[in-house]
Amino acid sequence: MDAFIQLRTVLARLLEVNDEPMVQAGLERTTIEKRFEGVGLGPPAELVRMYELHDGIFHLNAFLHFLPLSEAIENYARYAEISSQGGLPAGVPGFSRCLISMATFRYA
Repeated sequence: MDAFIQLRTVLARLLEVNDEPMVQAGLERTTIEKRFEGVGLGPPAELVRMYELHDGIFHLNAFLHFLPLSEAIENYARYAEISSQGGLPAGVPGFSRCLISMATFRYA
């Protein structure tokens, strides 16, 4: 089973038992591709398909969110800037241009 189908299956099961997830409407493929190109990234097909389906899902559980693309790219740009300045604190893994934060944990 490909990753996209697995992710959709997981979301469907979550929605069966939890009515809290706030599912956002998806984006057009051209919009997704332009936003990634704007930061010099080529996203995997599964990620494009996810953003076509949903531009973010809040409250997957108490702490986990699938970020809207604009927020994920904003986070990526911040980490890239910090990394390029050598400003990562000791003990934080190095930053890779192939990574983009798609999910976040938010603690109360």
